[in-house]
Amino acid sequence: MTLSNTIERLTEMVSIDWDATQTILNHDHQHKLQLIQAICNQRSKGKQLRSLLVLSIGHLFHACNETHHQLAAIVEVIHYATLLHDDVIDQAVKRHNKPTAWTTHGNKASILVGDYMFSRAFRWISELKDPIIIQSLAQATQLIVEGEVEQHQVKGLLSLDEETYFTIIHAKTAELFRQTCMLGAYAAHASPTLQQHAEAFGLNIGIAFQLQDDLLDYVSADSGKSTGQDWSEGKVTYPLIVAYRKDPQTMKRFFKNKESFDDVLHFLKTVNAFKDTQEKINHYTDLALDALNQLPDHDIKQPLLELTEWMRHREY
Repeated sequence: MTLSNTIERLTEMVSIDWDATQTILNHDHQHKLQLIQAICNQRSKGKQLRSLLVLSIGHLFHACNETHHQLAAIVEVIHYATLLHDDVIDQAVKRHNKPTAWTTHGNKASILVGDYMFSRAFRWISELKDPIIIQSLAQATQLIVEGEVEQHQVKGLLSLDEETYFTIIHAKTAELFRQTCMLGAYAAHASPTLQQHAEAFGLNIGIAFQLQDDLLDYVSADSGKSTGQDWSEGKVTYPLIVAYRKDPQTMKRFFKNKESFDDVLHFLKTVNAFKDTQEKINHYTDLALDALNQLPDHDIKQPLLELTEWMRHREY
């Protein structure tokens, strides 16, 4: 059993609702503007994990409906818009083991289509005519962008403290997971208490997901992006925060001299930066499991539990 198998199983369990969501998303695949059509076609190469969580939470409450289909499409489009912009900012050349949009179509095209995606998402949000959903997704979008701005602002800051790091990843990654699961429960008319448990599940799985992403950049050749990309970009992620705390002088020297990735990798292993990062991943995964266990029993709960466990050691 792999993460991909678990995602496939979840997708099969929500297949009718998944197809309805894809119908909404595929609208732009036939857009009259060739550039929008081409870049939107690249979107389908991802896992669409956030969309899948919206639908799965709806099923968990036996109430997946048209609002869930629209929400699943919205969170996917918001997420993809941020990726288009991020890849330009980070000059990332690969995503999901494929060339990024800007490397194929150019910076301007990638940014413009990202802007189009945001506008498309907010048109769909307005069509739902629900103040809570509108306010929640507007807040999420603002926080995501703020998180990216703050990450850019502290780029290369080795003394980045843990509190600021978690503020950034909460905003830029975990917030959309949080809203995805909370709104999935809200749209299913779950009680406020159960909505809070769904929200906690999304928040903690989102934090674990980002921590694992930070770790994969150093330890996995199959992460879907270039290994060592964060190091080459001067991006300070959790393994570097751990290493700096343990041996600031060595980390300063490595950063100043732009030491090779292999040398950095060896040093991070020596100071147990990867082990400490894994322990943080385990902590947030456990919190996500605790929250998920508070939600109703349903056949779909088992693959959701498996999906959460995969956050500990996901392949990509």
